[in-house]
Amino acid sequence: ATTWNSTTTYTASGLPAWLTINSTTGVISGTPATAGNFTVTLTAANQNLQQNATATLSLSFLEPFVDVAGGSRYGTRVPPFRIARTETTGADWDEVRDWALKNGYSIGNATATGPLNPAASVSWINVVKWCNAKSERDGLEPVYKVNGAVLRTGSSSPSADPAANGYRLPNEAEWAWAARGGLQGGNFTYSGGNSLDAVAWFAANSGGQSRPVAGKAPNELGLYDMN
Repeated sequence: ATTWNSTTTYTASGLPAWLTINSTTGVISGTPATAGNFTVTLTAANQNLQQNATATLSLSFLEPFVDVAGGSRYGTRVPPFRIARTETTGADWDEVRDWALKNGYSIGNATATGPLNPAASVSWINVVKWCNAKSERDGLEPVYKVNGAVLRTGSSSPSADPAANGYRLPNEAEWAWAARGGLQGGNFTYSGGNSLDAVAWFAANSGGQSRPVAGKAPNELGLYDMN
C-alpha cells in the first residue's frame, strides 16, 4: 500500500480569481465575489510516487443578500429591504473585526465552532459597531451614531441614522416578515416548511453544537436558518 506524504502538491484549474488553493494542504479559500456556478479540476501530484490524482468539483455561489418586497402582516406595514442570506459566520466576523481594529474601532471577539459556523457570544454594542465597520470598509455610510458621530469605540447607546445606506440589524417587523417568507410565504409551521428537521438545526439533530450556516433548506425567499 502507498500513501500520500509531504511531497504532495495541489493545484486547481478553473478557480475564480477570488479563490486560491493552498499548494501544501489543498484547501481552497477566499471570499466569493460573484454569484454563479463554477467547475474546478483539482490535481494532487506526489513526486515520490510519480502519481497524480484529479477530481472535478462543482461550486455554486449565491448572492449574499436577498431583496425582500414590502407588505403587511397583522396590520404592520413593512417597507422593502435587503437582508443577508445567511447568519454572520465566524469567518465574516473575524475578517471585518481585523479590518476594524486597524481603523479606529474597538470590537470584541466572537465565538464560533468553525469558520462557517454562526458568530456567537457577541454583545449588541459590539454587533452594531461591527455593522458600522463593515459599512465603512465597503464604502457605505455607517448607520449607528452617537450625537452625529459614527460609533467606533466605547459603549454609548447609539441612534440609527435613517438616511445612512450602511449595514444594520433588521427590526422585529422585518425579521418576522422575512422569516415567514414575505409575499411568497406559504404559512408553514416553521420558516421554510413544516418539517423542523428539514429547515433547522436543534438539539436532537445537531449533537448539541452549532452547525455551518446554510446546511438546511432555505425558506421561500432563499434565506437560511431563520428558525
